[in-house]
Amino acid sequence: IVIFKLFVKIFADYHKAFFFLISLLFFYTLTGILSQFQVFVLIENIFSLLESNLGTRFPRPLITGILVFLMINYLLDFKDQLNKNFDKSYVIKISIILGLILNTFFYYFIIFSLLIAAITIKNLRKNLLNKLIFTRLIIFIFLFVIFSLPFFLQQIYLEPDYANRIGLINIDHSQKYFLIKYLLKKLFSFKFLLIFIISLSLFYILRNNKNYEKINFFFYLILSSIFSPIIFILLSDSIISIYHSVDI
Repeated sequence: IVIFKLFVKIFADYHKAFFFLISLLFFYTLTGILSQFQVFVLIENIFSLLESNLGTRFPRPLITGILVFLMINYLLDFKDQLNKNFDKSYVIKISIILGLILNTFFYYFIIFSLLIAAITIKNLRKNLLNKLIFTRLIIFIFLFVIFSLPFFLQQIYLEPDYANRIGLINIDHSQKYFLIKYLLKKLFSFKFLLIFIISLSLFYILRNNKNYEKINFFFYLILSSIFSPIIFILLSDSIISIYHSVDI
């Protein structure tokens, strides 16, 4: 239902959204069957991509997937909401979902936070700072702190032995340099560059067409997902399962 509503917003057409959703689920099922034969690595990779977003594994992506697609759904309206100083209900929804994402899969929290900051800066205007915006910001911070509190309490009272057991490690400057160099090497690989160039080309072709504005939003999401692991490694003194961020 969440994904269907997202597609309706993108295509502005119930029939297209339904057809696209059914096609996506069919393709997901088909790649799942074909991947069992382990003939084509590409098919296995595509299925892995779909499984990590549409699968029923608990809690990820069964719970996180709903939150991620909900956040994408609401962020599609972020620019319009920014232009009208944000509806109170919109601010409440965004802050709660962002707080829940931090608790369930914090790599997505970094991506969405970076994306929100980028959209805000890109559409910044002189008269943005006013009493109404300040009030909305207070509501956002208050609700976000409430719903993200479990995450911060976990970090404060985390047992060192448990942290080691789940793979949390501290990293120094040399290890940060190694990880960033590795990420950049992968980003400049032929396979990744091919996908990125296709995305960039489509973005420039469609950018002046208002009918495709919501589709072009996903290009900014791609950029945020590329920069987020690099920023996270630079700012954080410890990491855990960094491959999740790379997969995204």
